[in-house]
Amino acid sequence: MHSMTGASFNAMDAIVGVAIALALAFVVAWLVSPKLRVRLEEPKFRFQERLK
Repeated sequence: MHSMTGASFNAMDAIVGVAIALALAFVVAWLVSPKLRVRLEEPKFRFQERLK
């Protein structure tokens, strides 16, 4: 639906907005929490060890 200003807001806008907000929250949590960073990067290190 169009508003008086000509701008529109629909479900796709909401989905994209929520996805961006969650991505930003994840990045901030990753930067702030060393424990979270270690936990998330653990599978990468295990995989690299198996390749040796």
